[in-house]
Amino acid sequence: MAEPEPEPKPQPAPDPKPEVGQRQVDLQPAQAQPAPVQQAPVIHQPMPQPVQPQPAPPDPEAGLLPEQKERLRLARIAEQVYREDPSGSPAEYNGLYDKYLAHYKEEAGYVQKNLETGESLEWDDGYKALQEKAPKISDTMLRKLEREDIKREMSRDLNQLKRETAVLKNQLHRQATTPRVNKTLKDYQKSNFEASVPDDIKKAILEDKKAFKENNPFEYDAISRTLTATNTLISQFEKVNNGLEEYSSAKHGRLADRIETLGQAHKKHAKAKDGKTFVTRSEFAKLTPAQKATCYTWEADDVKKAFIKSSRATISKKLKDIGDKVSKYNGSVERPAPSKEVMPTPKTATPRTAAPSVSESTREPAKGSLSSMLLD
Repeated sequence: MAEPEPEPKPQPAPDPKPEVGQRQVDLQPAQAQPAPVQQAPVIHQPMPQPVQPQPAPPDPEAGLLPEQKERLRLARIAEQVYREDPSGSPAEYNGLYDKYLAHYKEEAGYVQKNLETGESLEWDDGYKALQEKAPKISDTMLRKLEREDIKREMSRDLNQLKRETAVLKNQLHRQATTPRVNKTLKDYQKSNFEASVPDDIKKAILEDKKAFKENNPFEYDAISRTLTATNTLISQFEKVNNGLEEYSSAKHGRLADRIETLGQAHKKHAKAKDGKTFVTRSEFAKLTPAQKATCYTWEADDVKKAFIKSSRATISKKLKDIGDKVSKYNGSVERPAPSKEVMPTPKTATPRTAAPSVSESTREPAKGSLSSMLLD
């Protein structure tokens, strides 16, 4: 008996094709597209335009003859003389330059026109009439202007020589005066230290300046600042008073104010001298010669002595303030209570001591409090 033939395996159905007008859908999972990166807009800076050089103004005397330019130079001098002294100068000097320049321009144009036509100017009535309109100035005036030109040139040279001489004199003065002023300032600083600082502190500083500064920082700072301020002002005063610096309110205003303040304080108890009344240096400078005969004021040495006196008083007050603050602080600091022994407990049978307080275990808070008090 013949075996039956095997049934054919079913073929998989083909994927249906999308109809016309329909969109084919991808069955694979869609991948996320990265978000577009926004780029910063490019700002185009305008290119700097090259600076165009300004054209030079045209020369009004271009094309004129040498003798015409010479006459115009004298006309300029005439106008300058008239501006300086209108009532004492000839009226012809007023506006002479412009009159000559206009005439020369008109004459040049007339001559150029005749050259193009080939006509002669010798018998030209128009040219003769043009010459009649030329500015009138006598030969005497021309000679005066020439002498005035020479005189002004000599005056310019003389002024230049005076300026150069003044600069040379100033240099020689500085060379001769600077060493003397420096020595005076050095001596003054020594005198200021000796007169302003108390003897005990002065002795300690001279023996060991570094040790005094470390052990007494507040006292040392107060003394140093006061002496430096005084020495700086006196240095300015000496240089201005000896011609090494020119007074300027911007640079020396504090010096002037300090001298005036000290002078006003001295004025309250100043005594008459030879029947004259004391006034400050700034007040004395404003008096008339007759008023100055009845008054007197400080000399340079008096000013320097007044600064030393003020420096001594300032240092004394600052040292007293520091001492008062230290005494006040020491009186306000509480003494740490003695530690109490704790009775031993049955468990440990070991004596225990109470934990130290913050002020007892460290001195840092006390030190900071003292610094803030003294530096107020």
